[in-house]
Amino acid sequence: MQSISSFNLLPANTIFELMFKFSEASVTGIGFAAMGVTSARLILNLNSFFFYYIIFGIVILLYFVLRLYKDRHSAIPRLMKKIESSILWSGFIRLVV
Repeated sequence: MQSISSFNLLPANTIFELMFKFSEASVTGIGFAAMGVTSARLILNLNSFFFYYIIFGIVILLYFVLRLYKDRHSAIPRLMKKIESSILWSGFIRLVV
């Protein structure tokens, strides 16, 4: 239940173990340890949000690439509008910010 309330919907720890090799980094402050922070690594503390930020960055990059080619094909402006309405101004951006 805690993983749902913290938006940790992906098995982030398993994916991180497959993708990265981390050395041990201890938490330096008592306050961080009291809050439940187990590592000083930012990626490990972000959990699923790490992947959400990557996906959001890819969508933003795609949007700007499409913006360069919007006059080349008639479907590109429609796709840009879809990205604007569903990704850029949705609840996701409010959640991340």
